[in-house]
Amino acid sequence: MSDGAASQQTILGGAKSWPKGGDPYHDPKTGQFTSGPSSNDQPMITVTAPHGSSKPGQHWSTKDSSVKVPDRVRDKVDGVAKEFNKATGKDLVVTDGMRMPLDQAKRMFYKFKHGDFKTYKGHVSSLISKIYHDGVKNKDSDAKITQDMADEIDRNLRLAHPVSNHLVNRAVDFSVRNLTPKEQGELKSAIKKNGGRPLHEGVPPHIHASF
Repeated sequence: MSDGAASQQTILGGAKSWPKGGDPYHDPKTGQFTSGPSSNDQPMITVTAPHGSSKPGQHWSTKDSSVKVPDRVRDKVDGVAKEFNKATGKDLVVTDGMRMPLDQAKRMFYKFKHGDFKTYKGHVSSLISKIYHDGVKNKDSDAKITQDMADEIDRNLRLAHPVSNHLVNRAVDFSVRNLTPKEQGELKSAIKKNGGRPLHEGVPPHIHASF
């Protein structure tokens, strides 16, 4: 996907029960979920991610061109980086931004495989971790387990239950590589000052910021 290109996925059927008033619809402009029209026995919902870019910002850059920072949080990232640079003299590296369900499944599979079952909490996370455990028990391939996890993430996203704010373009991850504990504290403080919620994650090491 080129810089600035929208990421789109059309989803067919799969759910037997929907919220009253129709299928949940992810508004690509606001990133919010609303109630959309039903489509008989096979509801079709198009989830379109807002535009994002890997273009460097003020005192920050992405680790590579595959990382897309959503336009809706770009100003927030600029603010965090400016505040962090003022305190430390360093620039930041964004290691993750926009995600589609398969992207999310790959991240969660990696965490689970390396023993991290604590980062993601709640009912949706428990459903996804069960798929992982069942797949391992059945000796399914990594690719099959990941796809099964993606399908569950997808289903819950359509029901307005995203397992991560990355899926609704409200989160980015910052690298903590070469940052001292004090500098990591400055980063968390900068995130809070810009209206975000920081979370230190260890697999792999980074600071997640939800806005």
